[in-house]
Amino acid sequence: MIISLRDYDLTAARQRVRDTIDFERRLGTLFGGRLDRDLTSATDAVRVLGVNISSALKYLPVGNGGTLTATHCDIGQLTRALPLVRAWTILRAHPSWGGDVHKYFHREAVVEPGDWENGPRDGGALLERCYLESPPVWDVERFEATVFAGAAAVFGSEPLDSEWLPGQVYPGSPIGEYFAILSMSMQLQAIGALDPAFSRQDALVGEWWLVQPVSPRLQHDRLARQLGMRMGGYVPSEMLDDPRRVVMGWYAEDNEMSPEDIEDRLASSKWVAGWRRVIWRRGETPLDSPTFDFVRRLEGVTEDSYGPYRHSTNLPPWR
Repeated sequence: MIISLRDYDLTAARQRVRDTIDFERRLGTLFGGRLDRDLTSATDAVRVLGVNISSALKYLPVGNGGTLTATHCDIGQLTRALPLVRAWTILRAHPSWGGDVHKYFHREAVVEPGDWENGPRDGGALLERCYLESPPVWDVERFEATVFAGAAAVFGSEPLDSEWLPGQVYPGSPIGEYFAILSMSMQLQAIGALDPAFSRQDALVGEWWLVQPVSPRLQHDRLARQLGMRMGGYVPSEMLDDPRRVVMGWYAEDNEMSPEDIEDRLASSKWVAGWRRVIWRRGETPLDSPTFDFVRRLEGVTEDSYGPYRHSTNLPPWR
C-alpha cells in the first residue's frame, strides 16, 4: 500500500527486519552478509551508527536537516535544532560509546588529521557540547524515532510503500540518508550488536565458505572480491588437519547468491584448490571458544617465500 512517509510504521518495520534476519539465519546467512562481520563488540556497532549519522549530516543540505551548503559544510548548523544532532546525542549516551571525539565535516577527503582537528571543519566539539547540554538516556526506539522525525519533518508527504524495509526507501537520495541510519540501527539491534554484551563470536554466526587457495602468496582478499565474496580472515592453523595449509574464511557479498552460484564460481577459478560451506552457530564449535577469531594475516609469507605454509599441490588432500 502506498502511504505518505510520515505514516510509515517504525514498529512494523522493526519486526520485518527481525523476521528477515531470522529467516536468513535459519538458512545460515546473515542478512546477505551486508552487516559488517568485522564487528568485535557493541562499541564497534555504535561506531558504525555514529559514522552513518555523521555522513548524513555532511551530505544533507542545509534545510534538509544537514550542514551542506553550495561550497562547504557549515558546522555552525550542528545544534539540537537538528533531529540528527539530537539522535547523535542519544547514541552518545550508549554505555558502549567508544569516545570518538573528532568529526570531519567537509567535502574533501581527509589527508592529514592535523589539517582539520579542532578547526572549522571539526564538528565533534559542537556535537559533544550538544550532548553535555542535556545528556539523554540511551534508548534505541527513541533514537530511531528521532531520526524518523527528521525525515518526516522534511519529506513527510513523499509517497512510499508501507511494506518496504528501511533500506529500500529511496537509497542514495536525501530521504535515503535518514532511512539508511534506521536500516542499520534495526539490523544491528536484531542481531544483538547494540547489547553491551555483544562479542566477536556473535558477529561470526552464520554462513562461511572455507576456501583453500592454490598458493599462500596470492592476493587473497582480491581473489575473494573477484568471485563476489568478502574475506573475513584465515582459519587458525590449529583448526586444520595440517598447519602448513592456508584456508580462508569468506562470506557472500550479495544475498541473492545461492550456494550453488557460489560453488560454480569457486569451481571456475584456477586459484581455488578446495572449499567447504559451513554454518557456525553460537555455542557450537568453533564459536563455543570465547577467544576464537580469524587470523588477520599470514606471518612469514613474502614475495619469495611461503614461510611456514605450502602450495596446495605439495600438501595431502584437505580433510
